[in-house]
Amino acid sequence: MESARSHISPILFPHSHVPEGGLAQIRVLFGSLILCLPWFMEDPPLPEDSASLVSLRRPPEALKPGPHFKSLLSEYRLWIRHNQDNGYAASLRALQNDPPSEETPWEIRRMIRRMGEEKNESSHTEGLKWHLILHLAGEMEENQLQVEEGLSVVRRQESPLAEAMGEEAPLNTSFSDLPPTEGGVFQDRHLLLQVFEAWFGLFGDYLDPDSVLVTWDRQVIECILELIEKQGLSAPALEEETLSAGTSHSLVRLPQFTREAYRGGDSWLKAFSNRCLVLI
Repeated sequence: MESARSHISPILFPHSHVPEGGLAQIRVLFGSLILCLPWFMEDPPLPEDSASLVSLRRPPEALKPGPHFKSLLSEYRLWIRHNQDNGYAASLRALQNDPPSEETPWEIRRMIRRMGEEKNESSHTEGLKWHLILHLAGEMEENQLQVEEGLSVVRRQESPLAEAMGEEAPLNTSFSDLPPTEGGVFQDRHLLLQVFEAWFGLFGDYLDPDSVLVTWDRQVIECILELIEKQGLSAPALEEETLSAGTSHSLVRLPQFTREAYRGGDSWLKAFSNRCLVLI
């Protein structure tokens, strides 16, 4: 892969944020990165030396939500703040129901129904739902990365007990042994499939035959491999690769799926056919 990476157009999938350490790996691996963002999502803050590394793409204009989208998104955020026990996961589950089920909170049912009121075209309604899903997923990612960055800072600090105990302090008086946060952003596989559907719905046309999908969440690749196995196909294993520069990463090369393999299966399985996915 190292010899061919200069000819590859890497696309971050299905994320809207990338850890700072991930950008360093991208620079070594590919030299550039395509970041796909839904309409009305702010550009992520990037280090000054990495701004030229990332190029942004938005969905086609035909899928751009109407002027009421921001207020609808604000209502979702308000509902989340008032329902902390449910939060983002409940909101994403609510978006799966079309029409909404009786178990869906009435506020969310009302907002989902409003999706179809702006226009009768199903493509417009689907595009609106996809935007909401990726906006909410993006906020989940941002929160997760902020927690991880905060823990990283704390781990590098020395415990205040070290100074107080002086020479009697034990050898390990830092926070370096703090455990990482459990799991990635998407604990629920079904929710991750919803994010897949939304991402391909908005950005699938931007994929070239040689496009590589890059992710920083191991659960993304594990979910794709599970999806392949559920179709009765053989899923390849993750490969470890170390470049001459010393940068290591994992990748999986998916096989070419026949039309019969994904006929009647998940619609986005075709998009993974003969695709290389890189875990940074």
